[in-house]
Amino acid sequence: MQGQTSQSILDAIGNTPMVRLGRIGAGLQCNLLAKLELHNPGGSGKIRSALAMVAEAERTGRLRAGGTLIEASSGNAGIALAIVAAVRGYRCICVTTDRQSPEKIATLKAFGAEVIVCPAAVRPEDPRSHHSVAWRLAEEIPGSWFAHQHGNPANPDAHRTGTGTEIWKQTAGRVTHVFCGLGTGGTATGIARALHEHDPAIQVIGVEPAGGLYGEFKRGNPVPRDRIPTHLTEGIGEDMLPEVLDLEELAEVIAVPDRDALLTTRRLARTEGILCGGSSGAVVAAALRWCQSHRPGPDTTIVCVLHDTGTRYLSRIFNDEWMKENRFVEERGGQTAGELCARKRAEPDAIPGLISVSPHSLLLEVLELLRQHEVSQIPVVEQGRVIGTVKEDRVVHLLIRDPEAKGRPARDVMDPPLPEVEPGASIETVSDLLREQPAVLVRTRDGLDILTKADLVRMIARWAT
Repeated sequence: MQGQTSQSILDAIGNTPMVRLGRIGAGLQCNLLAKLELHNPGGSGKIRSALAMVAEAERTGRLRAGGTLIEASSGNAGIALAIVAAVRGYRCICVTTDRQSPEKIATLKAFGAEVIVCPAAVRPEDPRSHHSVAWRLAEEIPGSWFAHQHGNPANPDAHRTGTGTEIWKQTAGRVTHVFCGLGTGGTATGIARALHEHDPAIQVIGVEPAGGLYGEFKRGNPVPRDRIPTHLTEGIGEDMLPEVLDLEELAEVIAVPDRDALLTTRRLARTEGILCGGSSGAVVAAALRWCQSHRPGPDTTIVCVLHDTGTRYLSRIFNDEWMKENRFVEERGGQTAGELCARKRAEPDAIPGLISVSPHSLLLEVLELLRQHEVSQIPVVEQGRVIGTVKEDRVVHLLIRDPEAKGRPARDVMDPPLPEVEPGASIETVSDLLREQPAVLVRTRDGLDILTKADLVRMIARWAT
């Protein structure tokens, strides 16, 4: 048949959309883009490498008609291989872990795959691990072929000829940075190889869960053999170093806590209309954190690779009860000033401790602190006691009219101290005080802390995600 008709679903692989993240990236000077790999057949970019690996196995005779595909997979690669097997007429066995969502297991079965679930909290060499079980099945079942995405060179090559080349074309060669989740590392490695053929200066930055191993390997640090990742972000992070991952191709590896990854995933759905998985949320969270520290300008074009669809995580990431049970989403009401301070200090870009000055600090020093930490007020402390507050607008107003005032002490321009509350004070109390004051001091166990209107805005934004 002529025209636009494809011969099978496999012909629809690739050429996925590139879109601008205009709302989640609001305020950034750079171009923040998303490569929507979730628009591939099967809902993930793994279909690219699945087809490439099967085609290579067929070409070399390792996979023949009536054979069996076997893979150790966190879900997406297994789903992709199950689709290829369905179209090509093979039996498919996916060996996965008990860390995967119910939707992934159900999807595997929907495409006709046989699913074996193994414990996640064991080392790869343990005979119970999904890697060991997959290898054993490949040895025991006649006519079987183990795809072995972790060591199959067709995996990264599919992304070198496909994903990476598409990114270069879709950005008209203007791409400067790519953020990509690290599972097997095949996607990131392939993209990096493709882009570095055009411009070796392009930075491909790998993203893994907090507590992951890849960053340690990248920095050359020893990794204990008994270290087992415990993250809840699916699809990225491994308990070993895959053969297909070329860390030399990556500029750096950024680790993202589960909470940041999953809340960013929900934000993508509710602000950009993109329903994606947790690894994609981790990628965007890493890019936003990188932008905060590097402050890229309009000449920077960042591409975030969004790996898979969010429909596989409806019972988890997009389930409020599951998120609350795992302490990723706070209940409305009931928070105290001390709890909010603790959460604020746990943020990756948090200012370490309370910024304060003495009454003898010169206004030039005060101005530099205001600029450096992007705060609007600084408490004035003398002998452990808060005696006043220096506010940004008053300092700026004075120095514009009298530049020589930069040598005057903070005591000359300070306002009365900010109101102070105990750590058990309710958020409602803090909110009432902030109607009249720019900030409130909180006397916690670790000393003084400060809450501003911006802190309450961030808290309310978390409620909304």
